[in-house]
Amino acid sequence: MSWRYAAVVALLLMVPASVARADDEKPTIKSIMKVAFKDGLAQKVATGGASAEESQQFLKLCQAMKGLKPPKGDAESWEMLTKSLVDAAQAAADGQEDAPALL
Repeated sequence: MSWRYAAVVALLLMVPASVARADDEKPTIKSIMKVAFKDGLAQKVATGGASAEESQQFLKLCQAMKGLKPPKGDAESWEMLTKSLVDAAQAAADGQEDAPALL
């Protein structure tokens, strides 16, 4: 039992270090997609079940993704699609009623 406790404590001590390191590094498309879409944040925002903080977090992630270059495909298309996503995320963060339909 004590080894489990030690393992949990060790993991909890590692999390702040990785978060601090992540703040210094520029996010990648992969990391943004994981947090925003795979972990379900976008779904919560799209269904209207997200808190104001979650909506703001989603907006910041979308804005960060807009500033990145796509690894494949047309940069012009990427710009257009990410701009639409940022506009929809902004509408959700502002609390507009039609925001879920935009996402």
